[in-house]
Amino acid sequence: MRLLRLLRVLKQLKRLDAVQKMVQTISSLVTASRDILTLLGVVVFFFSALSVQLWGGVLLASRPELEGAEYREKHLSVLNFNDFGMAFGTWVVSLLCEYIPALADAVARASSLPGSWLVLVVFYVFGVSIVFELVKAFTIEVFVTLSQSWGKPRKEFRTLESVIEEFERRSLCLHYRIVGDVTTHEKIAQALAEMDEELDEEQEERSRLEHGGQEEEQERSGPGHGHEQGGAAGRAAGG
Repeated sequence: MRLLRLLRVLKQLKRLDAVQKMVQTISSLVTASRDILTLLGVVVFFFSALSVQLWGGVLLASRPELEGAEYREKHLSVLNFNDFGMAFGTWVVSLLCEYIPALADAVARASSLPGSWLVLVVFYVFGVSIVFELVKAFTIEVFVTLSQSWGKPRKEFRTLESVIEEFERRSLCLHYRIVGDVTTHEKIAQALAEMDEELDEEQEERSRLEHGGQEEEQERSGPGHGHEQGGAAGRAAGG
């Protein structure tokens, strides 16, 4: 019953503008960053699979090679590569925290592969210092772009505006929502608006040229037409 009450609270929170803005921002960030997040996931997946093959079952607190190591003294045995899940979690900790020298020291002590601890350094340089920093920079850029549009009227397609006006004329209301990246929708709307402006300018220029050509034809035909009328009147008088 208490869980059902919690669901009722969540249902009420959905009506708050701040909560709706937060959910929309998070979904837009994830949607816009899916490519760079996919790259980060591939990197972590690769190193997780590699570390299980290299050090699976190596980092155990009971191993005598780890006697006196900082890895055992700080009780870091939860950071190991005994299976894929634990390896994945260890790399995520390295992403979110920092380089862990005690882990590299434990691998160097317990592993039978000399120099294999350098994989940890490679991951920190490539995965953390490059890929993860790109993820953070791209996410911040998208967030700044979204925050600039807060409180401003959303750009819509001209066709959609005409549909909304037609619904309002019939005393109806059109309910819709944007699926996917909101920034992409705004860019498409802006590009289409610019194309509409260019088409309007071309039509105005074409109509202006046509109107100018008609005026020139009228000016050319005016004196000749008057001369013909004068000649016809003279012939009628002479007759």
